[in-house]
Amino acid sequence: MRSRKSSSSRNLFIQRTPDGQPYSGIGPGVGYEFIKAYFPRIKDTLRIASAYFSLKGYRLGRGHIKDDVVVRMLVGKGDALDAQEAILDEIVKELKELDGNLYETIKEVVTRINERRFFIRDARSISNLFHCKFYIGDDAFLWHGSANYSVSGLSAKSSSNAEQASCLT
Repeated sequence: MRSRKSSSSRNLFIQRTPDGQPYSGIGPGVGYEFIKAYFPRIKDTLRIASAYFSLKGYRLGRGHIKDDVVVRMLVGKGDALDAQEAILDEIVKELKELDGNLYETIKEVVTRINERRFFIRDARSISNLFHCKFYIGDDAFLWHGSANYSVSGLSAKSSSNAEQASCLT
């Protein structure tokens, strides 16, 4: 087990396989550590189920997703607005914060949507509700845990969340 001090008062603990890949972890930033390790391996399709999606969260992961990979998002909470409204509300909130330039991120998301490489589906459209967040790469791995696909769910810098993640291959 490896421990690293995060920018918050909590530590990040990651257990690794003998070849250095994370298979379990807890603490701020654990989601981003898993993104860096697993997203570059994806050849065809990335499937994500998350209660929240944000442009800043997408921006963290986008450099680790190959251009031709299709991203399929299942977003929303059972008691929330529909997924599109919730995402638009989050985008408007992020734009009001003026925290960095989101133009390139917005442009990439719109381009991916137009080229049918990015799909968002409302979680209320499925029959089984879920709480755990899932990140599935092709048929090669599934990592799951508490980290939403948002900046506060993924980054140690913007959150003191003690997120958890584990990977199955």
